[in-house]
Amino acid sequence: MSGGPAINSPTEPRRILIVDDEPTLVQVLGRHLGAAGWEVRSAGGAEEALAILAGTEFRAILLDIEMPGITGFEALPRIAALSEAPVIMMSGHADSELRQDAVLLGAATLLAKPLDLADLNAALAKVLT
Repeated sequence: MSGGPAINSPTEPRRILIVDDEPTLVQVLGRHLGAAGWEVRSAGGAEEALAILAGTEFRAILLDIEMPGITGFEALPRIAALSEAPVIMMSGHADSELRQDAVLLGAATLLAKPLDLADLNAALAKVLT
């Protein structure tokens, strides 16, 4: 599972932020993306993600919708104010209406959980070209 030229950039670090309250998913995604050459940071919720984003630039952000406290939808405009990185949202209930809502709010796309790693790779390649 190569990152390919669409994900590589000589001027920007390959840094990605995973925001999800499911530690097992964060661990699996972190291993997968780390093996593909990404520098991975993670946050267990939106509040932690916002604090990280205040001081670090990322190439992409993976954001769960359903989290305790601030939801992904509530966090999205605040994330956009701190970062120009494309946001790929994730949800266990990803239907076409929710996908449309995510895009209207500024997300690049919405992926269904459980995540298919090939779909994740394709989404990253698409948003980074």
